[in-house]
Amino acid sequence: MADYYEILGVSKNASEGEIKNAFRKKAMQYHPDKNKAADAEEKFKEINKAYEVLSDQNKRARYDQFGDASDQPGGGFEGFGNFGGGGFGNFTENFGDIFGDIFGNFGDIFGNGRRTNFKGESELDIVKNIKISFIESIIGSTKEFEYQISINCDECNGTGASNEKDSIIDCDTCNGTGVTVVQKRTPFGVMQFQNTCTNCHGTGEVIRKKCNKCNGKKQILKNSKVSIDIIPGIQDGQTMVVENKGNQDRNRKGNLYLNVAVEESEIFQREGNEVFVQLLVDPITAIIGGTVKVPTPYGIEEIKLKPSTHNGKEITMPGKGIKHGGLFKTKGDLIAVVTYTKPKNYSAKEISQLMNYVNNNDIQLSEQLKIAKREIDFAKK
Repeated sequence: MADYYEILGVSKNASEGEIKNAFRKKAMQYHPDKNKAADAEEKFKEINKAYEVLSDQNKRARYDQFGDASDQPGGGFEGFGNFGGGGFGNFTENFGDIFGDIFGNFGDIFGNGRRTNFKGESELDIVKNIKISFIESIIGSTKEFEYQISINCDECNGTGASNEKDSIIDCDTCNGTGVTVVQKRTPFGVMQFQNTCTNCHGTGEVIRKKCNKCNGKKQILKNSKVSIDIIPGIQDGQTMVVENKGNQDRNRKGNLYLNVAVEESEIFQREGNEVFVQLLVDPITAIIGGTVKVPTPYGIEEIKLKPSTHNGKEITMPGKGIKHGGLFKTKGDLIAVVTYTKPKNYSAKEISQLMNYVNNNDIQLSEQLKIAKREIDFAKK
């Protein structure tokens, strides 16, 4: 199992701030757009996964106690099957054998430790992938999504039978009830249970003459289009649910599940509800101060730099980050990291200011050199 602390290069007692700073450095180092090594993308994913767990207090507590549950058999609860030195494990296995064919998934839970994920589990549900831009994930948008669905055949109205007389008759296996009764001998005595009829699959009806259009399949394919509202602040890997937009079977309709993939931005980086961006600044402007333009997810903003702004300084722009949900719908912050760029062509005034700055530095440098020479000469005596 991967050690998330080791991946980020921090101790198990690291503070939230230390974890955040470590993540930022690692993410910058291994970002695929900047690091062209063959394993950069895989390491970048590991770094993001480690930060996702360790930056959340609840997830971090579970990780510290149990490790990453997703890496453990049965979702991290494999110890349950070995309870009591193996006796309870044998009991659950036998219990699953006895009731597996009676209770279906219920038997699976006891016998195999599997649980059913309802998302997209229905045969009528449709699961699709949708890709959105980084900016769309921040500010939201509306997208048209096209896909194919199965709907009731308009010829037979979803029955699968022709419109001729006696095309559908009652099932003679279950007498039209849709279920059959079975008796089973168990350790608790002979018990009677109802099973879904295997002949009619629980419908209580059998088709004698199939529909000419769908050939008894009951459904036909149709192109469908749906308008999707992308919620501001949605994250990569989240799933959107559009109810009743899945496949159709008689009077039932499934849901449409959209797995969202957010494209990476060339300039922005998301950390929780904050957005980071490099603020490219001319060194002279940083030294003497001035107005600079900052790219944000919501547009270009102007801010004033104070004189002597150092390279790497982080400037916080409140409310220009990720939108929070809830009643107040506040926004996170944008963190602009000052990054010196190559100097431009300067005016005479700017050159004069620069020369004054350099001369002041030369004075300080001369004093430093004098001290160094004096100490060296003293050591040679």
